[in-house]
Amino acid sequence: RLLLGLTAQEIMMIGMGTMFGIQQLGLVGGLAAGLLVFAAGVRFQRFGNRSLLVYFALSLWHHYRPQAVVMPRVLPEGGEIQLTLYDWDGQEQMRLGGGG
Repeated sequence: RLLLGLTAQEIMMIGMGTMFGIQQLGLVGGLAAGLLVFAAGVRFQRFGNRSLLVYFALSLWHHYRPQAVVMPRVLPEGGEIQLTLYDWDGQEQMRLGGGG
């Protein structure tokens, strides 16, 4: 770790992204490109050792994807085993097996 907790590889990566952005898009575009490369490349322990872009993409995926649990029904025939699924509030959601 050299500068502000960044490694030499991360510093070079951010610098190259910034210089390429300045050449193609001007000063403001170069700074935006540098920030984008920083967010894409540098991993943070606070975000589960992920980069900011990956963290926010996974956060959006989790937020907009319906939460469903899929389980195969592998129960022996007959009524000797019963499986009951409850939600977080303790309300019964589903009962599998058990004839009674």
